[in-house]
Amino acid sequence: MDTASAGSGFESPHGTYSRAVAQNREKLGSQQRWDKTLGIAKLAAGIFVIFLLVRFVHELHGFRLVLIPVVLFVVLAVVHERVLTRIRTLKSLIAFYERGLARLEDRWAGTGESGDRFIHETHPYARDLDVFGRGSLFELLCISRTRAGAETLARWLQEPAPPEDVSTRQEAVRELRDRSEFRERLFTAGERVSIGVHPESLAAWGERKRTFASLADTILLVALAVLWIGSVAYGVLYGSYWPLLAISVLNFIVYGQFKKRMAESVATIEAATTGLDLLAEILGILEAEQFQSPRLRDLKAALQSDGVVPSSAVKKLDRITHFLEQLRNPIVLLLDYFLF
Repeated sequence: MDTASAGSGFESPHGTYSRAVAQNREKLGSQQRWDKTLGIAKLAAGIFVIFLLVRFVHELHGFRLVLIPVVLFVVLAVVHERVLTRIRTLKSLIAFYERGLARLEDRWAGTGESGDRFIHETHPYARDLDVFGRGSLFELLCISRTRAGAETLARWLQEPAPPEDVSTRQEAVRELRDRSEFRERLFTAGERVSIGVHPESLAAWGERKRTFASLADTILLVALAVLWIGSVAYGVLYGSYWPLLAISVLNFIVYGQFKKRMAESVATIEAATTGLDLLAEILGILEAEQFQSPRLRDLKAALQSDGVVPSSAVKKLDRITHFLEQLRNPIVLLLDYFLF
């Protein structure tokens, strides 16, 4: 394969993957040296901050000097985090290409996803043809980084497809074959998506009936929250806290009536919307790519809905759902009894 490829002027897959592994390992070594250097620099800046703070406590002057190493430490921390992110990405890319080399060199058996969960005892050929399991066809083919992708491949291997569908899939594969950078971006982002995103739960949550759909409930809770804030202001201005005590007791009782429904709603939302930032990243990668094959263009078009950019919509939902994390803050949780 290598000789034929070289003669035709095209680099073989093995050559492409080997070159990519070598290049990314060289970049990884450089970033790891930066990691070590920045770690030492942060440690030195931290020690300097402590030294100046001790000096300030004893001599009560020179506090402004502390700001210099503090700012330096913050800058180093930001730069260091970016270096660590690049290191994680490079390690992921090396794993991606090493896995490709293992497949080309027939060293792949037992190193990927076996697909055992897709085995059905009653399937007419899946077990006899080793479609799933260690060293199976599924393990050879599956490089999907999402649950939905793995499930789609499993379905394709177990169900017959019309000839026209097979042709469009093959055309899509041929187009993606030479887009190594596109596959890199999907793989590095998808490695994290495969851990977090649950598409079935997200879809089910999006279609379920709203837990707090009553306008009357909304008006009641907003009015009680405003009254509580007003009673706090009244107490501060006039020194009388009886109104605050009364409205606090009332709000606490009302909170108890909503607590169970709210807890169930929050738990459902958090379970369904885990990893939305990663899903938005994947969608952004797909949106930026231009396709020629009809199947890929149809798949990309299917993501659009009423002119809404999918990645932007998911990012907005992610920002909203992240507000729920504040419920773990003890201060916010305490105020929530009275402000809902």
